[in-house]
Amino acid sequence: MTEARSNPRARCSIPCEIQSSSGRAGGTVLDASQGGLSVQTSIEAEEGEVLRVHLKVPGERESLEIESIVWNTRSVNEGGTSKRISVLGLMVLKAPDAYFKLVPR
Repeated sequence: MTEARSNPRARCSIPCEIQSSSGRAGGTVLDASQGGLSVQTSIEAEEGEVLRVHLKVPGERESLEIESIVWNTRSVNEGGTSKRISVLGLMVLKAPDAYFKLVPR
């Protein structure tokens, strides 16, 4: 199967905090690219909703704030349990230069 994305993604496991209009929740960035990222979290979000993702990246003193829009969502079982979590496909709207240095071009 051919990759349909215009930007290559790097798999990762970076802790993050997600801020939406309804509150905050922890999460994990599963993969990232110049144009988007995939985040696993307990927060529920709607397609088109704007979120702020705060990443704590090794070597960076402060967290990186990425403004993003929810492109797609899916719900999965957490670790073989019946508890459901969300995987959000996010499109980057605005991010600091440090973010773009972390991801493949």
